[in-house]
Amino acid sequence: MESIIKNITPKDIIKYPFPHLDIKNALSDTLIGKLLSEIPSKRLLNDYFNKNSEQLSSAVNFDTQKLEALGLKVETLKEFVEVHSSNDFKNNILNLFNDYLLIHFPLLKTELIEAVKTELFVNPFKTKVSSINNNSNTFIRGPHLDDAMDISVYLFYLKHKEDIVEGGSLDFYKYNKKFSGFRRDIWWDDREIHLDNVQKVKSIPYENNRFVMLLDGISSVHGVTPVHSKSNGFRYRISGGISTPSNYRHYNYKNYLNKYENTIDEIGIIRQKVIRKYKKFFV
Repeated sequence: MESIIKNITPKDIIKYPFPHLDIKNALSDTLIGKLLSEIPSKRLLNDYFNKNSEQLSSAVNFDTQKLEALGLKVETLKEFVEVHSSNDFKNNILNLFNDYLLIHFPLLKTELIEAVKTELFVNPFKTKVSSINNNSNTFIRGPHLDDAMDISVYLFYLKHKEDIVEGGSLDFYKYNKKFSGFRRDIWWDDREIHLDNVQKVKSIPYENNRFVMLLDGISSVHGVTPVHSKSNGFRYRISGGISTPSNYRHYNYKNYLNKYENTIDEIGIIRQKVIRKYKKFFV
């Protein structure tokens, strides 16, 4: 198996609103069929999630070892993981986005970057953040930035034909003016951007065999729309990318804030810690 981006060139990069790839029908029907046959069924996932639904994150990860422990045969998925977690894959990503790296990461140290182990992720219907909308739809994640340790992330969607999943699209945003800080009035996310400060400019629906890769950075605001309560299937994606195990950050978000905004951010961080402690002990 070859990586999905092996034959992709810089000409294929979509520059707006930030550098990314968006590839439909990324793999052959044969490979997709094999991958779909190896992912856990709705019945298995319902049993697994029902055991501890209140503590689940918005996306639950399954590496190949965990899937095998659940009794699944995942030979094709293992091969996919190996190819898309390799040093060659890391180098392909760096070469592909080479012209944009220093623009997005002014403190870049490429020698610290490694490929992230690719895993399967599934969005449960009930999680510790699912009711944030105050309705029956499942909240996943609002507009946000990935950590500055992350250089690039990809999402490869798998979806059975019979599954009906309403919502769960990947949305891209641009700032109304500029980055002015993170939301500090919420407990569930350190890097969410307030909706008043951005506007949605692209929406990629959850559909089978679609591959999306984005270059991270201060401009790479993205989020996932809630999954509608009428959905009868789970949202599956295989994800990985390249990041920094040493926790070194390749840009400092504070450098994009003015003195006043930095002060507000410092106060907001304290406020956010108080909100979290209150929720932990009193809610």
